[in-house]
Amino acid sequence: MRYSFTLLGVWLILSAKAQCYTDRHSTSWNDAWYSCEESTNPNPNRDEGHWIMYDLRHEYKLGQGKLWNINSPDRLQDGFAYFFVDYSLDGETWNTLGQFNASMAPGDPLYEGEEIFNFSGDTARFVLLSASSNHGGDCYGIAEMRIQVVDLAQDANNNDDECLYVNVFPNPHQSSFNLDVGSFCAGPIYYQLYGSNGSKLREGQLPEQGVQNFEINTGSYSSGVYYLVVIQNGNSKQIPVMKIHN
Repeated sequence: MRYSFTLLGVWLILSAKAQCYTDRHSTSWNDAWYSCEESTNPNPNRDEGHWIMYDLRHEYKLGQGKLWNINSPDRLQDGFAYFFVDYSLDGETWNTLGQFNASMAPGDPLYEGEEIFNFSGDTARFVLLSASSNHGGDCYGIAEMRIQVVDLAQDANNNDDECLYVNVFPNPHQSSFNLDVGSFCAGPIYYQLYGSNGSKLREGQLPEQGVQNFEINTGSYSSGVYYLVVIQNGNSKQIPVMKIHN
């Protein structure tokens, strides 16, 4: 069965936006994602710039991608013009789908976006959009993106024959992220958070049966990539965690 994700800002939205026609987009300036300062790209092959990364939280075989550009009449120039689409299973090793061009939005509430790229069944958990240019504005942004999901793929971090399940969200985050951990095995579960230079920033023990929505605060840390490690009985799972500007 084919279905789709609607992606807005840095969040994963599992239902359609509240509007009469689900393909139409409002003209409100705050119904969108903006970037006005360049920052380090999660893909080391990309320069600092304006980008947005989505963590789908599981691995999926993806299909058609549809994008709505900035549709606020006084900020149409901030919309993406040329941009790269990269995708990854782990947030570290990236594949490039290609460079694409998005038209300037009309600033009209009847705007229905455009189908621009297609993953053609490639598998990904992380999807990264990096702007090369906009339509002449001071900031960069998009209003919404929708990706068709063809099928659920096997999650490399949570194989069916393993007893430890780990999930991190939201990822990227601004000041804190939540940790879901479950286990069918006996034994204490520990977590450790490392900086990109390998320094251990914090650690702790979780309940043996796991937790839901365990919050880890990163408000005092600088933006960048961190690494969460969850350990039980000598087995460990490492998940890259992206912190963005507050």
